[in-house]
Amino acid sequence: MKKNYTTIILLTFFGLSANAQWAITTGPSEPNVVALGANNTVLLAGCSSAGSSLGGYRTLNNGNTWTPTGTSLVSKFSSIAVNSGNGTIYAGGQACFYQSADNGATFTNTNTGLSSYTTDDIVIDGTKLYASAQGIYLSINGGLNWSLISPVISSRRMDVSGSIILVGTTTTGVYLSTNSGSTWATATSGLPTNIADVKIVGTNFLVATASGVYISTNSGSTWTITNLTISTNCIYQIGSTLFAGCNGGVYYSTNGGNTWIASNTGLTNMTVYSLTSNATYIFAGTTGYVFRRPLSDFGLTTSVLNQNNMTADITLAPNPNNGIFTISQNNTTKTEIEIHNIVGELIYTTTTTMSQTTIDLSRQPKGIYFVRTTDTNKSVTNKKIIIQ
Repeated sequence: MKKNYTTIILLTFFGLSANAQWAITTGPSEPNVVALGANNTVLLAGCSSAGSSLGGYRTLNNGNTWTPTGTSLVSKFSSIAVNSGNGTIYAGGQACFYQSADNGATFTNTNTGLSSYTTDDIVIDGTKLYASAQGIYLSINGGLNWSLISPVISSRRMDVSGSIILVGTTTTGVYLSTNSGSTWATATSGLPTNIADVKIVGTNFLVATASGVYISTNSGSTWTITNLTISTNCIYQIGSTLFAGCNGGVYYSTNGGNTWIASNTGLTNMTVYSLTSNATYIFAGTTGYVFRRPLSDFGLTTSVLNQNNMTADITLAPNPNNGIFTISQNNTTKTEIEIHNIVGELIYTTTTTMSQTTIDLSRQPKGIYFVRTTDTNKSVTNKKIIIQ
């Protein structure tokens, strides 16, 4: 479920405008922007050269001006994630796990139980937090305490979807757990050993490597390379559109990662390490400076959620499921439930005043669906559900 978004993306792909292009922002003026995270208020960046007095950088105006996050941090940001449920920002560094409740103005280090290695990735899955730091760590209390749930491995980036955890390592390919970390297996047939990033897309897996992007349609048993065959550093998803940051710029896919198209007009720094988005732009972290591009350039239209009105009181279980699942909420006010498929089509709607509502989508195709709830106070939640 990497990473929770502050927007619902309802998309139709129209093709790129002839005048569409990337634009450079004013910073950060340091090499290698290795981490990005955003909501509709702030964009944060972590740079490989940021020293102990910097930690990271932030902008409140989509990159027109940047400021350091502060001198209280003891390590540069290597990973950033934003919780769309409560607005908390998480950032990982060496022997550090920071969190901020004020859009990155101040941070607190909460890393009890976490390894002293660098936290290379953070994934938010409901009330669970996962951190990759020479192994996969789990926190069930908002990052205050951590426990190791994987072997000690050279873990890099990961993705979580229900009970499935997919992990890329720097030395042993891909590790996979299908039971929330209780047991692990390697899934490396046909893959290089050094994995830069991983992504779960419906029932398929994608990995980014120095050889390009590989795809598996059989839960990692075998892998085949896609038409993207240049060194790839990250994979990012907005709705059903995938983006890849490469040593040759940015590529996008509208068919689940099977084929990729270059999109580099205006991108003068062609090595892209990180990608993120808010309601208006997609951002690319490069070998110097952050670039931005309107989502509308990719035919993406957004229905923006007011993050301050979002609640974390809605749970979906089981997830993944066979199409039948229960929506639970902490109140019994009138709640409207809408479910969209991965291309933004409304496939189900109902209104309830019950604390638990059972939904039957068993006749729908397998894949990813988005559940949106709106209560009488106009509080909105957005959740992802997977039908297997």
